[in-house]
Amino acid sequence: MRPSPRGQKTPSWTQRTQTFLGQLGSAPKTERARLQTDYDRAARVVTEIDTASAASNDEESA
Repeated sequence: MRPSPRGQKTPSWTQRTQTFLGQLGSAPKTERARLQTDYDRAARVVTEIDTASAASNDEESA
């Protein structure tokens, strides 16, 4: 996990979700694709929040 601007770590749900997706095995391809899309979106949102927080912290420091 990478540290966030506030020194916190990205939520552990990302690791659990990655593990879950890896264990799906013979799940229907459409379900796996849907879950992967949901995960990718959630990871992107977390990254955008981290980026916005960093920008906000930089502005407060200036």
